[in-house]
Parts: sequence; structure tokens; C-alpha cells
Amino acid sequence: MKRLFIILVPLLSCGVLSRDPIRFPAEHLVHQLDIADQGVLRNADVAREAMLVMVPGEVFDHYEWTKDKDRILAFYHSRGFHRARLDTVEAYIERTGIRLFYSIDPGPELTIRSLSVRGSWAVRAPKLVELLDLPPGSRMDKTRLELGKGRIRAALAAEGNVHATAASAIAIDGNDAALSITVEDGPIATVGEINVNGLRELKPSVAMRAVRLTPGRVFRPQDVYDTQRSLLATGLFSSVRILVPGMESREDTLLVFIHLREAPSRFVESGVGYVSPDRSALSLAVGHQDLWGVAASTRLGLGIEHGWVTDRRQYTAEGSFFYPWVVGLPFDAGLTLDYSWRSDPSARSEGFGTSIELGRSWRERASALCRYGYRWRKTNIEGDDPSEYVLEESRRPITNSLSAIVSIDTRTSFTDPAGGQLVRFQAAHAGGILGGDWSFRKAVADVSVYQRARGVILALRASTGVIHPLDDSPTAPEAERFRAGGANTVRGFGEEGLGPVDNSGNPLGGEAIVLLSVEARVPIWGYVGAALFTDCGQVWERARQIRLADLEPTLGCGVRYSTVIGPVRLDWGVPIRDRRVGRIHFTLGHAF
Repeated sequence: MKRLFIILVPLLSCGVLSRDPIRFPAEHLVHQLDIADQGVLRNADVAREAMLVMVPGEVFDHYEWTKDKDRILAFYHSRGFHRARLDTVEAYIERTGIRLFYSIDPGPELTIRSLSVRGSWAVRAPKLVELLDLPPGSRMDKTRLELGKGRIRAALAAEGNVHATAASAIAIDGNDAALSITVEDGPIATVGEINVNGLRELKPSVAMRAVRLTPGRVFRPQDVYDTQRSLLATGLFSSVRILVPGMESREDTLLVFIHLREAPSRFVESGVGYVSPDRSALSLAVGHQDLWGVAASTRLGLGIEHGWVTDRRQYTAEGSFFYPWVVGLPFDAGLTLDYSWRSDPSARSEGFGTSIELGRSWRERASALCRYGYRWRKTNIEGDDPSEYVLEESRRPITNSLSAIVSIDTRTSFTDPAGGQLVRFQAAHAGGILGGDWSFRKAVADVSVYQRARGVILALRASTGVIHPLDDSPTAPEAERFRAGGANTVRGFGEEGLGPVDNSGNPLGGEAIVLLSVEARVPIWGYVGAALFTDCGQVWERARQIRLADLEPTLGCGVRYSTVIGPVRLDWGVPIRDRRVGRIHFTLGHAF
């Protein structure tokens, strides 16, 4: 034991002492790097792309400094300055460190005077010239040449010619260069056997549903990328690796190996929400996303919501079951049961609902869903002067509806998109041959567009919806009417602060809605960002009352902190037509 103690003490001491990095005196460090080349290239690009070792912050090493001279010359030669030379190379020793100075005579550019391309059967010569992106008259940049050849090979691979090659030859005469590209088509490769490994509970046939590769068909790299994205989009796997070993040996039939790691199937979720000063919420959910190894999922959730200003309370419970690939077809089916209890100054209600849905997705970008819903709601009037809407709710407890939703989603990310679009259309019909106490038709269109420009993400949203009552129904039930105002619609107003209200000031919702938003999201530092936005919206009691002049505009700014589940958002919005100081909104996720 004593011997062990004698051995461990020095080791532990070394471990503790080694935590502090070795610090060199400032006079031994490179503190400045200057490159003078008559302005032909940017100094930062030269230092980075030439992979110089002696850069600010590094300990000066004479051997590496000598090698850096060769790296700089090689860099300029590869960029088309084939006669570049170093005029002056100095290392100045100063109090703050060592300043390195390079003076470069780039000489004349090597210019492409002629270009010849031999095409292939898959991609014609004019297209190959476009992909090469080195037209006659341009500088003979070898880095651009290699990138262009890579684009040519990628274009041929997209046509199934993954074994194609692109070779280049350069003939130099003075300052002129003759560039020739020769493309040779290789054998067309087909997909061979597909092997799926790493599954513990999930059945291989379930994983194969998301595979975009088909044995016997032409092999295309894009199908590999689509397969990986499709498998990850299921949420069943934490990692997906796809190996095609026959690519290096140029085999005609390529074996595909898919290595999967299953994500945890059981989950527990909880959340606390605080939206402006009006409302807070608490939620808890448990579930399983891989029942019986066939990717069937179930979820049970509980929620509590409390409105501090309107004294509104609501308790909800929901259970759902989801089953993919009904009777072997690529359709998803789901069943949901829910119960809710709500109390506000005008009424107290409880309701029970169920919905059955059947949907289909296409490559995680487009989906269509059909849903049948049944809802029973019992309303007890609490106030002395109830509105006609509350009276109708107490007389009409049952709603039967059928709805269809079509969605096209090309966003780069679900939680923090930097590009793409989200387009959704919804149409619903209640009553008529479906029965129930309410009869109406409902249509909603929602479009969001995201575009990155110079580091700034510009997000735009346009949304509108209309309800048309049918038969003897005076309007639609409260759960179906539109509401606006708050953190996710029109910032600067309270939650559901736009539209008609009852005698006690409680929001009633309306039959028509219009929302417009523009937001610029700017990164600041690390995970922190800022946003400038303008929102505009309104809710009308009746669809025939729609007037764009009634729209309420707001302006505001906010701060974002990015997390893996979306940004934490703090926004301050100010109504333009109102002289109030505005309203602060604190929540999780973007407004749209």
C-alpha cells in the first residue's frame, strides 16, 4: 500500500500541474503577419488557404518559417500566378512579439486562351463547360479547376455513372494556357444486396421502408443521401451510417451496408411555459415510439394552463396511438382521445373528443392528411350577462367534422430554419350528413418563406383563414374560431388580444383572420442572436367584415439564444396605432 501511495502521488501531482497550459514569453510569439502582393489576393485568404504555420499567436519556429516561404509560392503558382516570386522576407523582433513580412511579386497571370472538353454520353459538352466554370480569358486557377472537375463527376454520378473520371491537361506558352478536359464514362453501377445492421428491437422490414435504394436499379449517390435523411427523419435512430465499399474498386454491382443505432424508445417529457404576463402552462407526457418492433407509438399527456389576467384555468388530458404502414401500404393511421376542463369568468365547460386520421408522406417534404373528429362539450354559464356565443355553446354540445390538410415543407430545419418554405392548406366541413349540432365550412392557408442573405436570415409569413356557417348554425364552436395576438401571432398585444370580446373582456374568436409578419434574424456571437420584426394582423367576428384597413401593425425587436430544441426567445413588440409602451414576450421557439 505504501509503495502504491509513493507511485500515485507523483502521477497525481503531474496531472494537477499539467492543467495549466505552457506559456511562452511574448517576444517568442508571432503577433503580426503582413503580406504585400500588389493587391491581387486577400491576405487572410493567403494565410488560411496556403496553410501557413507561422501565424499570429504561434511560437516562432525558424524551420517552419522557411517552409512557409515554399507554401506561399506554391499557393500563388496554383492560383494562376505561375511566375510569382518572393522579393522580401523579414522577421522583425519587437517588444510585443515577432512581426513577419512577405513582399511578393505576383508577376503576370496565366490566362486560359483555349478550352476543349470531350463530353460523355450522359452529359453534353456545353453542360460540362458550364460545370467547369473556367471560361477562356479567365485566370488558370488550379483550385477552381479541381472544384470544376468535382462538379463534373458529381453530375455524371447523378446520372448513374459513378465510375466516370475527369482528367485535365495544361499546355503553357508564355503567359497563355491551353486547357483540355477529357471525361471518360465508366461502367454503370447498380445497387446490389442491402444489409441492415445494428437493430436490437426494431424489425429490419420497418427500417427498409425508409430506404430509397432498390436492388437492381442504377446506383445514384443522391439516393444514399435521401436514405440517410429519411431514416433519421423517422426519429427511431440516433445515428445512421451507410457504406458502399465497391466504389473504390469500381465494381459494377455495389453492395450497400447500413449501420443503425436505435434511439431510446421510451420517453418522458415535461415543460413549463410562460408567455408574456398573461399565461403560464405546465405539461407532462410519457410514451413509447417503438411498440412491438414495428414503429407503432403511443403517448399520454397532461397539461395545466392558467391565465393571470383573465382568471382562466384549463386542465387537459390526451392519449394517442399511431401506427405506420397500414396493411403494408405507406399510409399512417392514428387515434387520439382527449379530455378538457376549463373555467373563466363567463362559463365553465368540460369536453371529450376523439379523432381518427389517415395520412401519407412523400420523402419527408410533402404530406396529406385526412381526419375525422368528434367532440362533445358541456358548457355551464357562470356570469350574469353571458354573450350569445356562450349561450350557443351551451345549447350545441356535439361537433362532427371531416378535414383535409396538405403540407409542403422544404425548410432546412424544423426548429431554426435558414432557408426553404413551409406551405399548408386546410379545409374542413362539419355537420350536414356527418350530423352533430354545428354546421360550417372552414379554410386556412399558411405560407412561410426563409432566405439567408449575407449572414442574415429573412423570414416572411402570410396566413389567412375563413369560416362559413351553414344551415341554422349562427357561427362555429369556440374551439374552431380564429384568435390572434401574442408571442406567436401579433407581438405587442396580449395573448388572444385581437378580435371580438364578450361583456367581461374575454376573447371570443372570429370567423376570419389575416396575419402578416416579416422578421430579420441576425447572429451576434456564438449561440446569441437578435431579431427585428414587424407583425400585422386582425380577427373579425364575421367573414363579411374583412377590411385590410382594420389590420393592427406592430414593430419590435428581440434576443435569441439557440438550443438543440429551438431558440429561447425574448421579444418586445409595440403597437403602432396604440400609444402603449408595448409588451414583452418570453417563450421557446420562433414565432413562425
